[in-house]
Amino acid sequence: MQVSMSQIPERDDVKRPPRAAGLRVGGDISVRKIQVFWAVARAGSMTRAARMLEVTQPTLSQQLSSLEASLGNALFTRSGNSLTLTEFGTAFLRHAEDVLRAVQEMEDMITDHGQGRQQTIRIGGLPSAMRVLVPPAMHAIRARHAVFDIDTHEGSPGEILELLYARRIGIALLAANSVGDLPPGFTQVPLLSDKNVLVVPRSLDLSQVTDPGRDLSEAQYQTLRQVIQFVFGSIHSQRQQQWFDRILPGNRTVGRSRSFDMAVEMVRSGLGVCLAPALSVAPASLSTAGVRLYDVSVAPRQIIAIVPSQYAHQETIREVLDELLRAAACVSHPAIEPEPPFVRAAGS
Repeated sequence: MQVSMSQIPERDDVKRPPRAAGLRVGGDISVRKIQVFWAVARAGSMTRAARMLEVTQPTLSQQLSSLEASLGNALFTRSGNSLTLTEFGTAFLRHAEDVLRAVQEMEDMITDHGQGRQQTIRIGGLPSAMRVLVPPAMHAIRARHAVFDIDTHEGSPGEILELLYARRIGIALLAANSVGDLPPGFTQVPLLSDKNVLVVPRSLDLSQVTDPGRDLSEAQYQTLRQVIQFVFGSIHSQRQQQWFDRILPGNRTVGRSRSFDMAVEMVRSGLGVCLAPALSVAPASLSTAGVRLYDVSVAPRQIIAIVPSQYAHQETIREVLDELLRAAACVSHPAIEPEPPFVRAAGS
């Protein structure tokens, strides 16, 4: 079921909800049911909300119906497979967020005053960002606070955002261009800039190539024109293809990947070439065996941390963000060779 997000106004525009006839308080209205309502409204569908909360869709639907019965008002209007927030549901959303925020702040307060109890920091993000930022940040924090441990989640931007919206993680590390417009209540913290590079098989030396068709062997020239495309939205794919069309006329796509790791492995095997952020290939501490990285004039990937705004000034989260920033300042890219002459001449 799809939820019309246009029915969710900015918080400042939300009016106080009317008193619900027959409103029952106490055990019938639980924090869990309020969380279910919030997840459905924010996730955009019953299916995604069920996945966020790790429950079955029938269970989710039952809890939502129970909440509506307890409130004495419908939260959504149902039409076929679509759900639209009612006027009451739109107003109730504001108060639901207030309740969930208060509960989270209370849990954080209890944790912060746990007198030596183990505290878990939950971080999710892109594997390439996580592996260079999280270990040094957590090492620094644990040197001061042995009671901290860490729970990490690696995944696609969509998966990580769902975890963040469901408050199953407190910090997300993502590329800025993969996020889009965040809903109100989230703060972005810029961390580092990750250069985009042309990744080619190790045997393909482009350092002196001014005319690929003349300077390379037939086999090398064919490999250079075989593109492994990273698939992330139509606009990203179009820009990527336009770059290759300008630099390598006559290229053809021989593979598509939804992760940079897989795209780079295809290149390493000799299948073709790709564009990728340098840190997705390897940080400076890891080997780039089997591939060469060439500098290109393509906008870098900006890595950001995203946190719920109410967490941003919480002592524990603030300390983690500070250490992530310190780790980002120390990140070194793998060896990147200068822009090939033919790429520079084509005005990349």
